[in-house]
Amino acid sequence: MTGAQELFIALVVLYLFECVLVLRRDVIVFRSLGFGRFRAIPAGNLPGSPERALFFSMPAPPLGGLYLTEQSPISLSPTGISTRRAEHFGCESEALEPAEFRSYAKIEQIAADGPALKINDEIAERLCGPVAARALAAEIDVLRNAPDAAGRDRLIERALDARFDIDAAAAKRETTEREAGTLLMLCNALCVYLFTIVPLVVWRSGLDGTWAMLLIALAGLWGSIAAEFVRVHRRLDPDASADRRHRFAIICCTPLSAVRAYEWLLRERLAAFHALAVAIVTCEKADAAALAGAMLRDLEYPCRRAAAGVAATSIDQCDASGESELRSREDENAEADEAAAWLRSRLRDRVIRLMRRLELDVAGALAAPLRDDADSVAYCPRCHTQFVRQVADCAHCPGVAVRAFENVVTEKEPVEVRS
Repeated sequence: MTGAQELFIALVVLYLFECVLVLRRDVIVFRSLGFGRFRAIPAGNLPGSPERALFFSMPAPPLGGLYLTEQSPISLSPTGISTRRAEHFGCESEALEPAEFRSYAKIEQIAADGPALKINDEIAERLCGPVAARALAAEIDVLRNAPDAAGRDRLIERALDARFDIDAAAAKRETTEREAGTLLMLCNALCVYLFTIVPLVVWRSGLDGTWAMLLIALAGLWGSIAAEFVRVHRRLDPDASADRRHRFAIICCTPLSAVRAYEWLLRERLAAFHALAVAIVTCEKADAAALAGAMLRDLEYPCRRAAAGVAATSIDQCDASGESELRSREDENAEADEAAAWLRSRLRDRVIRLMRRLELDVAGALAAPLRDDADSVAYCPRCHTQFVRQVADCAHCPGVAVRAFENVVTEKEPVEVRS
């Protein structure tokens, strides 16, 4: 193997690493393969660790678009904010973890530090990116300055309406893709140049007499992408100068990063909208309907932590010094759960409203699934996992009771999920 061949293989391997994204499990990816048709991919369905998922972007032309959305890790209510999620789609295990509740009076400072949300100079949560973190920080800041709970109620309702505004989401997508059209062509041209034209020229003529010409062409394409990225980013998001400088520096580090500039530009452009609104404006109707049904079931049959009776037993077993702390923690969990339930009911109403607007079957989304075969006797109403024996709760959805199919008589036995 010649030195040029080894260099080309190393270039391909490094580029493939550029195409890999590490995502939180609560993220929903909307990917296009370059022909304008997007597909929704929940990160919970991707390989990886329990906390993180690995996603492989489209590596070859025509390079597709990529939008990221996530369910907010913070539940907002008129009385305070909760780290108990209102939606657990893709992050079911978090329903079992303790939650914190903060009244607005206890929030002295709120800010975004990159993708991290900082409350009183402490990191409270991390989001999918700085745009989402800034939007959530600004929303909480407005709420904490509201005069009373009634005013905060109206502000949250207004913010939720904006998150589910499919007309605004469609307009933002159209504007972004129109403005970034030249950037997309340049990224495709650089990809073809690096992995098609350069290898062919080197194979036919060698590097000795062609390296200067190849380098000049590379510098032209590379510099054009960097300049176009800055121009489009400034036009679309003039206030995000820190993000722009950060991305510009990465693009200037290597031409492999420059190939992914269009994808970077799109990633967080629709992060302020709910995933269902993004699905409606990017995906086929059947894909949007499937996602809407799964989200509605998540809101209708939420994952829950252990019953209060279990916590009470733990308190009884503690000595006097730990009893007060445990009771305080349980009271805080109860407040956090109440705030999440308040937000969940409003999210559910808006999901149903969107489904009806698109003439999707709400009752069908909540109905029992078709039985896989005669051995299936029960199902989870949330995730539609089917069981061959009747059990109390779904093994995948904490706290969600399993339901028997109609006209099936069974006895409760240990969990066995049908593969």
